[in-house]
Amino acid sequence: MLEGMLATEFGREAFAQGFAESGDVTVEQALCLLENIEVSVLLGMAGGGEPDGEAMVALFEAFDSCGIEASSIIG
Repeated sequence: MLEGMLATEFGREAFAQGFAESGDVTVEQALCLLENIEVSVLLGMAGGGEPDGEAMVALFEAFDSCGIEASSIIG
């Protein structure tokens, strides 16, 4: 379901809005994250899974690119 949602512009906007409301990120930062991270990483995290080492590196690189403090998401 999440993958289908992220396939549309409306779905990406809705996801970014919800993500921004649940953390210390802006909608723009959330959209940037969506552009810079593989959907499979997001799907794994949404399912409660722990990202593997490669996915974790990609996630932190995306945080850095988008100006997101990792502590604001990972806590």
